[in-house]
Amino acid sequence: MIDKPTELLIAAWGILAAENTIERILEVVGQTSRALCEAEYTTIAFVENNKLHYVHAEGIPADSIKKLRHDLGTGLSGKVAAEGKPLRMRLPTSGESKPSELTNLPSPRSVVCVPMRFQGRTIGTLQVFNKLLAPEFSQDDEERLQTFADQTAIAVERFRLNERLFAESRRIKGLFEAMTDGIMVVDSNGDPLMYNKAVESLFFPDGRPNYALTTYLSTLIKLGTSSGQAEVVLFKPHGVVLSNRYVAIHDKHGNPKEYVVSIRNITDQRALDRRFSQFFAIILRKSDRLLHRAQKEKKPSARRRLLCRLSNLSKNLVFLTELRGGPLRIDKEPLNLIDIYNKIRLRFLHRFEKAGIKLVDEGIHGAPGIAIRAQKKLIMQVFETLFAKGRLALRKDEEIIFSHTVEKECVKVFITFHGSNIKELITPESFDWNHQVDCIIEGESRILDLELAFIRHIIQAHKGVVCISKDADDRAIVQFDIPLDEQAPKAQEEGNT
Repeated sequence: MIDKPTELLIAAWGILAAENTIERILEVVGQTSRALCEAEYTTIAFVENNKLHYVHAEGIPADSIKKLRHDLGTGLSGKVAAEGKPLRMRLPTSGESKPSELTNLPSPRSVVCVPMRFQGRTIGTLQVFNKLLAPEFSQDDEERLQTFADQTAIAVERFRLNERLFAESRRIKGLFEAMTDGIMVVDSNGDPLMYNKAVESLFFPDGRPNYALTTYLSTLIKLGTSSGQAEVVLFKPHGVVLSNRYVAIHDKHGNPKEYVVSIRNITDQRALDRRFSQFFAIILRKSDRLLHRAQKEKKPSARRRLLCRLSNLSKNLVFLTELRGGPLRIDKEPLNLIDIYNKIRLRFLHRFEKAGIKLVDEGIHGAPGIAIRAQKKLIMQVFETLFAKGRLALRKDEEIIFSHTVEKECVKVFITFHGSNIKELITPESFDWNHQVDCIIEGESRILDLELAFIRHIIQAHKGVVCISKDADDRAIVQFDIPLDEQAPKAQEEGNT
């Protein structure tokens, strides 16, 4: 025979597993926790930016708590959130002082406050007030509420992960819908699986069918080749010439399973470069697969890794858009290069120490200020990318060296990577985004990494120069220079530092 508390927990877990709105999740949590502990009312708070934000209440008006905010470690629930341990107590009578956060709550007499824990971190707190049939809550009430709070944390994090996942998906889909080239994915029978709006406008004006598409796709499938290109002339009502490129996606047995087709209107310019349509089509399909895998993945850690890959893919697509768009437009301001370096250094210092990577930078870390005129966010991005590359490429006992020289008109910065993985990860080709795109289209590479290419884009926008040199397989040197601020006082240190 199942007792009532267990029955309540089982019913709530079933509902939380199916809900996909945060409002409904909070409502179910509030109602269940109130019934579970036979409490007069309950409140829910989330941790955001080192503060506890109250977001929901059951049994009292929600507006009475939604403006409540306090720092972690302060107050009753703030202490629970900071320490990750439950707290149960009988509150002082009306003649005695109460915690300040309870002054706005109606007649609080007793409380149980438990942390909502997910993978070792506290994401919020769950509180119930005023035991209805007793002067205070029991140990059993506390244990049941803690069990339910941890299950609530899983439901909340699942909702947040889904929100982030779909936001990344919408961003990537938006990039492809905005493209003027048609992109289509068809199955092995030639039936379209997905396509963007450009395909609709090319082949289905005013919603009317066009049999040229069917003819082309049928020919493509019959060829049985892994990749190729063709041109199609669409007569009335279209009156256009289309250039088409395709690539086959094979199953695990090596048989063609799907075809990614890029379509471009070349009526006026037959010689337009068609490779980016092909490239974006491949990346679109890759992102779509990542999305489906993430949607099916049940383990939060595995889903988080897939979401990270999807985010990196989206970031590199943004980089590519910027790289193709020509020189960056920047807003320069007076900056201290050493201050920027030290700020980014501080972010990575613990990561390097934890990984056992040696950071050698005495010359630049303790150097006097160097005045430059640049866009702060972009220069920070340069250093952050280089530190991140070091963390990714280097292993224990390997080293990264930062140094610099100040010359008459510029400051030169040198970053030396010394490790066994450098040969593949940091090469002169890393700056050539056209080379990377060609390699992906030709199937020679599956990795798109445009971070170093975007560094060159940033430095060139600041009228600087950047290069990579290698004097050994396990050693690479990235060098860039930034013009000094001509308007700054002539107190720059000259010569080697």
